Amino acid sequence: MKITIIKTVATIITAITLIAALSVVCFATYYSNQHWYVLSKRNTNGSSEYLSEQKKEYNPVSVNTGDKSSVTVSLWEDLFLGFDQLCPNNQVLDYGNNRRAWWYGNGEGNYFLYAEASTSDICLSGYLRNYSIN
Repeated sequence: MKITIIKTVATIITAITLIAALSVVCFATYYSNQHWYVLSKRNTNGSSEYLSEQKKEYNPVSVNTGDKSSVTVSLWEDLFLGFDQLCPNNQVLDYGNNRRAWWYGNGEGNYFLYAEASTSDICLSGYLRNYSIN
């Protein structure tokens, strides 16, 4: 009887430990592919960041322009020797907060964003990351 109780307790403790370890790994993976990304000049690109093969997103984004106009954001894959590749599906983000842009991307690699706007006074800020359901 005592041995059965000890085995049951050991099994429960092992299961809880495995669930906790898996949760830590999942959260670490999620947050390691998330980069705070700011674009502060029109018709320029930002820094290159690593993203996995999953869908990509820029979310949540604050879009601020001097004339409250929208900004077109495109995702580019940063390839060898400057041969960058545009990912389909340019996004138009309206002035305001909590905007979202997403792309399928071209697989695992380094990516950067490019912003096109009619005004020179822009500031976009948000997380460039792999797609999440949140």
